[in-house]
Order: sequence, then structure tokens, then C-alpha cells
Amino acid sequence: MQPCLLTLRLVSRFIRCSRWCAVRRDDQHSRRWSSSGSDKQLSQGIESVASYIKQQASNILVMVGAGMSTPSGIPDFRSPGTGLYDNLQKYDLPYPEAIFDIHYFMMDPRPFFTLAQDLYPGVNYKPNIAHHFLRLLHEEGKLQMVYTQNIDGLERLAGIPEEKLVEAHGSFATASCTLCGRRHDADQVKKAVVEGDVPVMCEAAKCKGKVKPDIVFFGENLPSVFWDYHLQVPFTDLLLVMGTSLEVYPFAKIADEVGRKTPRVLINLSAVGSFGSRDNDTVLGGDLVQTVEELTKALGWEEKLRALEKNYSLQSVLPGKGTGATCEFLEGEGGEEGHASLRVLLAGTRPVGGLGLSGVKCSGARENRIHNTRMNTRHLPATGVRRRCCSRPPAAAAAATYTPAQ
Repeated sequence: MQPCLLTLRLVSRFIRCSRWCAVRRDDQHSRRWSSSGSDKQLSQGIESVASYIKQQASNILVMVGAGMSTPSGIPDFRSPGTGLYDNLQKYDLPYPEAIFDIHYFMMDPRPFFTLAQDLYPGVNYKPNIAHHFLRLLHEEGKLQMVYTQNIDGLERLAGIPEEKLVEAHGSFATASCTLCGRRHDADQVKKAVVEGDVPVMCEAAKCKGKVKPDIVFFGENLPSVFWDYHLQVPFTDLLLVMGTSLEVYPFAKIADEVGRKTPRVLINLSAVGSFGSRDNDTVLGGDLVQTVEELTKALGWEEKLRALEKNYSLQSVLPGKGTGATCEFLEGEGGEEGHASLRVLLAGTRPVGGLGLSGVKCSGARENRIHNTRMNTRHLPATGVRRRCCSRPPAAAAAATYTPAQ
């Protein structure tokens, strides 16, 4: 191994041990409940948690880890065989963690940028039901704050307000120069990364620094807003921990900082950290998505959660309001006198069925009678929407705007 890489590795490991070290808790605490418990125990636990949320909780602090995003198809970091660190051979790294090491990035940023093409929020992955559940907690006025270890941005995509979200390990939402700290347009950085136009260099005069998204690398400090959890936990009336091993500090420390009288609920494959050491701890073991679905059912929020999912899917397939559509009047398909068949084509959509649109507006070029014709449509097949319109077809297609159904 080259001397510089050996030194880099030693320095990086020292930093991780002192700041980011993945500390595994001694398994000295007895657990009240684990994933090996009976279905009856699990059901009773879910009912108890649901009852507390409905009747008492109004400041729920949520801690989120990689297990929250694996149902969306994003691999976690450390699972043997399937984790991200076990599948980085193609990058020819001196050690797996180098891909998120700031010192290695300064030497060779290409591996990270290649990986980032796949990790950018909204490119290949979307929020799952657990993310929408957090949004529902907010909608119901129950959410105090979400602290997430994840850098995938799925909490943002699910609609968690920025003021309710702390991305402890940073995010792709902003980008900065690694030397001078100058902020850069995150959308432009994303475009460059996705198109392979990397490394992205700083725009500041005389600065030759490399620009990267503001996710926290080994060797960098956590965002200052993270430490505000000290101001949050005194008011927390329920701690909800989802899909994390609680092995990475200082993030994991939050779970031990909440008051001894504050109930703590863990939704995870198994008990982790200090869960089980307090009388008011509850561990809901097993599949995270299934547990969230059962908890939602116990809360009586099933329809609300499905509505959030549907609304997200609608927004993800339609282009922006008032853009990317043409109104095509079809010759020979009129029917009654004074009627013409109309097809609305929405650019950029993929074939979907049962998609509601309302208030489609078609503006005609020749006849005033078709100006601002409005239609209510129910389905969007692959070819667009075809409905009758009370006017005769003009010689050419007209412009169209639309509003997604609420």
C-alpha cells in the first residue's frame, strides 16, 4: 500500500473512532421484548403504542436510520453481503469507507460522484409507507422533530417540513466548496453529477476547491443544527426510533438523552442500544413496513395514509401545473353536431391508469366557442385523455393547461 494511502487510512480511522465511531453497546441490559416474542405480545404492544399516540402524545421525536429506506430499495451500509460497503469493489477503493472520506475525496472524488449518480434523491428511489407515516404524524399535529441518519432525502420527498427535519449526516439539498465553503446551486451540481461532468469545481476566483453535496463525510463535523436536540428532548413526550442499529454516535446518544419518564418505542428487526433497560420501553420487532401498517390500522389512519401515498404518486408522474400539454381536436370523431372529440396529451408522463385530473383548459386558435373549454376527466391512458368538447375542431391543435386533481 502506498505510504500516503496508509497515512490517510490511519488518520481517517482515528477520526472515526473519536467522532463517528460505530460503537456497539454491550448487551448487558435485559430486554423486555424482542422480535422472538409472540404475535399476541406484538399486537398488544402496537395497540398500547397507538392508544398513547392518540390520547397523550403531541411532541413525538423520531429517530430514523438506514432500515427506514431499505424498503425503498436503498441498501444500508453495513449488512454483510448486501450492504453498500460490501459492494464497492468496482470503485477500486483502498477500504470501503473511503468513498465517504473527505481526505480521500480531495485526492480522488470520482468514486463518490459515480455513486452519487444513483443516490441522488428522486432519481431512482421514492419514499415508502414508513416515510409517509412520518408525514401523517405531522399532519395530525403529533410530530415534534425527525432526526435522520439517512442522506437519501426521502423524508423531504415525503413532505416533512424543513423546520421539522434534521438531517444529521447532511443532505444533497445544498452544495458547498470543500476549500472556501462557498455555497453553490445544488440543482446545477446535481445536473453535473448525473451527466458525469465531474469533478465540480468552485466558481470563486482563485479557488480551486472541489464542490460536493453537503452530506457529512468522515472527517467533517455534523451540522450545527443537530446539536439543538438538547433543546428538543425536554419537551418530548414520545421517542420513536425506526430502522437503526443505534451504533453510530453521536446520533445514537439522543435515545439516551430523553427523560426517564418519556416512553420510548423501537420499530426494528431486533432490540438495539439501551432499549429494554427502562420500564416504559417498547420494542416492536419484525418487518418495519408491516409494523407501520399495523400501527396505522390501530390508529385508524389507514385512509389518510393511503391518500398521502396516492398524492405523492400523482405528483411524481405529472409535469408541473399548466405546462407540457397539447389539446388535439380529432377530425371525424365528433358525434353530435357541435361536438368534437378532444384528446389532451401531457408531455413527460408515463402510462398510468385511473389518474384523476380536473379543470383541463383548452384554448382554441380559430373559434371563440372553444376558448377556455373546461373538462373534468377521470382517466389518463397511455395516449392521453379523450373526451368530447362542445365545439367544432379547429384546423390545428390548441394549447392546453391542466390542474392535478386534489
